Amino acid sequence: MYDLDAITIVFGFVIICLIGLFPPLIVRYAILKRSIAKWPAIGTCALFWVINFVLFAAMGSQNKPHGALVLIAFLSYLIFRQGTAEKEIKVSMQASESSDSFLANTASSLNPTNAGRNIAIQQYIVDETPASSTDREADNASFAEGSDVEQQMKILYIKQRTQRLISAERIAAEKSAAEKSEVERIAAAKAVAEKSEAKRIAAEKTLQVVEKAVGPNHPNVATCLNNLALLYKTQGLYTQSEPLYKRSLVIMEKTLGPEHPNVATCLNNLALLYKTQGRYAQAELLINRSLAIREKAAEEFEKRAAVS
Repeated sequence: MYDLDAITIVFGFVIICLIGLFPPLIVRYAILKRSIAKWPAIGTCALFWVINFVLFAAMGSQNKPHGALVLIAFLSYLIFRQGTAEKEIKVSMQASESSDSFLANTASSLNPTNAGRNIAIQQYIVDETPASSTDREADNASFAEGSDVEQQMKILYIKQRTQRLISAERIAAEKSAAEKSEVERIAAAKAVAEKSEAKRIAAEKTLQVVEKAVGPNHPNVATCLNNLALLYKTQGLYTQSEPLYKRSLVIMEKTLGPEHPNVATCLNNLALLYKTQGRYAQAELLINRSLAIREKAAEEFEKRAAVS
């Protein structure tokens, strides 16, 4: 239990509030001199709360006064956001004035010789009240020059033209976004193609080096042939990929034997190429042979494991 009386608690609460609100007031009115958006305000208040908590804890204050820090954080948020509503109203009024000006210019373009009458039509559209009785009489006189049907037709024309302009701007923005997306897609595809081509060139050079080092019928050469065939397949060069897979298979069969697991791998790769080309009958034969080799290898492994 705490040994503080009510007056001490209230006094400490007030002191903490005054100390805690001093930095937000300085930042808002002396440094920024303007309100800030919602989430930056929340983040700033959270930062001040942490700093205040650490400072008061370091000063040895008890836990009860720390409850005031929550109130400080809330008041700090109100301080940072003060004036935001007025700013939003001002921006909205400016947007409204811009829209009104646009419609007035559109109305004037309908009949350059009778701009005053068109401006009066614009005032009628936005439900504006003339500034004086003299202006009202002038507007009434301008409207009297044509029939009510003509006035309504001109008002409708202004609205339709404005809608067409807005629609044209929206369509242009959508077209620009689509063109940008297409350019980005083409650039990405080009980058992938260039990377794949670089890999293919590297694989061809590796094959040449390995063949010179160990001879044309070494298992390492078969591995290089398999890798290069896979790159050709990825690029859609099936006619170039197939002979490499077949040569790799022949080398593996000669050097390791027809029942070796690496032979099963070569058979499987060639079968996948046939499947991609739609040659399912040939692919099925190779897959069955590959499975038979793997099953036999697995049985032999289990027998050796049981003996050991």
